[in-house]
Amino acid sequence: MRYRVKTNNSIKSDDLSESLRRKIFELQSDKPVRLVPERELAAQLGVSRMTVRVVLKKLKDEGILVQKQGSGTFINAVTGLDQISFLVAPDLKKDDPFYTAFMSEVYHALSKKNISVKFVDCDRIHTAGQDKSPLIIIGIIDEELIKRVVEAYINVITVYMYPDIDTFTQIVFDDYGIGYRAAKLLIERDMNVLVHLAGPLKYPSPRFRSQGFHHAAERFAVKCVELDGKMNYNCGVNMVNDVLALIGNTQDKVGVFASNDWMALGLMHALQENGIVIPDRISIIGCDDIPLASQGKPALTTFRWDFELLIEEVLTEFRYMYSSPTYCRKKIMLNAEYVERDTLRG
Repeated sequence: MRYRVKTNNSIKSDDLSESLRRKIFELQSDKPVRLVPERELAAQLGVSRMTVRVVLKKLKDEGILVQKQGSGTFINAVTGLDQISFLVAPDLKKDDPFYTAFMSEVYHALSKKNISVKFVDCDRIHTAGQDKSPLIIIGIIDEELIKRVVEAYINVITVYMYPDIDTFTQIVFDDYGIGYRAAKLLIERDMNVLVHLAGPLKYPSPRFRSQGFHHAAERFAVKCVELDGKMNYNCGVNMVNDVLALIGNTQDKVGVFASNDWMALGLMHALQENGIVIPDRISIIGCDDIPLASQGKPALTTFRWDFELLIEEVLTEFRYMYSSPTYCRKKIMLNAEYVERDTLRG
């Protein structure tokens, strides 16, 4: 079967190698895939045939492509992706919204690709030699366990942010961008007091959401209040008195960004019990888009993860790792999807 490499814009010669390499990994499967001829590739990419030829030779030398006389150029079949191992951080709760939604999508996506899932016991990670099978880390693990993981596994990706670590590839959603955008959305709706219900700042995700939120407030010179607590429903309920004190001044328009939906829903329930109409008196944005977010009255404005995109990025990076001897570890940031519902004042 022959596949076309599609692009919407012309690619500069100095960017062609990386762009073509990524498109090739997107096409790579468990069987050899035939590329279109050089002439067609050059026309599609908007470069000369000589430029295409140079790049293809480089990819052949790396073993990514193979040329068969009389048959054309083929993308080598990917290897090592018949099974993916998962290491779950010991302190990660199994009802964590990100974890449950991500693993649900993982089972669905990998089953269609005939890739099996294996869970790794933290206490049984060996350090003798290096396992070439791919490993995904879910959650935050300590430095001692990180050391054992990178000694035991060659191909490692985490879907959680490790700001100070560069020993494995990280593919994560942009938590700073989520916080910044939440504040900006509230400011654009004329909120003059911003409140952030922050999770434990020792963890990167809530810490970066908090930083983004505060930086946007500073940039637009809007008052910002932070209330710290656990990322659960009861915490949102318990924060209601602090929030009521802020909206007691009828001249203030208060906007709240909760670090996750559970906190937001807890606060909403407590506010409604105190006779506060949402969003007439207060606007609220959550994060995670758990099922209850769309089922309440009013339905919660929030941010949603595109797990299908995340998984495809992970699989593409694993193909890079297996196919390229010059692979460099990366930090890849993905944007979360904004879902506007009823808790944001129009």
